[in-house]
Amino acid sequence: MISYPVYKLIHILGILFLFSAYGGLALHVISGGTKENAPKKLIASAHGIGMTFILIGGIGMLERIGLLTSFQGWIIAKALIWLFFGGLLTAYYKKPEFAKILWFGLPVLGTFSAYLALYKPF
Repeated sequence: MISYPVYKLIHILGILFLFSAYGGLALHVISGGTKENAPKKLIASAHGIGMTFILIGGIGMLERIGLLTSFQGWIIAKALIWLFFGGLLTAYYKKPEFAKILWFGLPVLGTFSAYLALYKPF
């Protein structure tokens, strides 16, 4: 069995991969890059690995604390945020003017997600 701290490390590693992908993509789009000349494989790989690790780590931690079967409000909110982060990859190319907003908005959303996990407000 994998311990809670190991699941937490997997979760954090996934977050780092995800934010690396979004940061690189944001800088690419802000500097005038397009979908055609983007490092697609690198960004998509980092995004996919990050999303997978976040899911594995999150579900593992929920199982370890005994909340995997009870879907409290904060767990549902975190799942919706995870889905939002997962679908956001295409938004940079469809709306490049939002890249600067996302540059600052995604860390704020990530902090809110951490708040939900730490304080479990609902």
